[in-house]
Amino acid sequence: MALNLELDPDTNDLVIARGAGRIEGIQYIAQLVKNRLLTVLEEWDLDRTIGIAWFDLLGKDYDLGIIQGTVRSVILETRGVTSVTSLILTPDTKERKLNITFTGTGDGTEFTGTVTV
Repeated sequence: MALNLELDPDTNDLVIARGAGRIEGIQYIAQLVKNRLLTVLEEWDLDRTIGIAWFDLLGKDYDLGIIQGTVRSVILETRGVTSVTSLILTPDTKERKLNITFTGTGDGTEFTGTVTV
């Protein structure tokens, strides 16, 4: 698997210490999943089909079943992911956020992650 630039898991900024940090293997797969979940549909000018239509999915009458299906599909379509073993969506209506905790496998190894949208 190719090396990729490492991103700080909290800020998504590049990790730089005597040059840019590199990441590979299961950490790279987990980072790809997180980035895909945080990308809003049509956000990236080079490919407007990448991302999730969060503004459409998270309206007043949202359906967690539809959101869970969408999130699961995005995770499974991520390069290197072979399965999703756990997916927990926790809406916070007071803060208007959705916490997503996921566990999956890739390269024969388990990975986990959490994102908030």
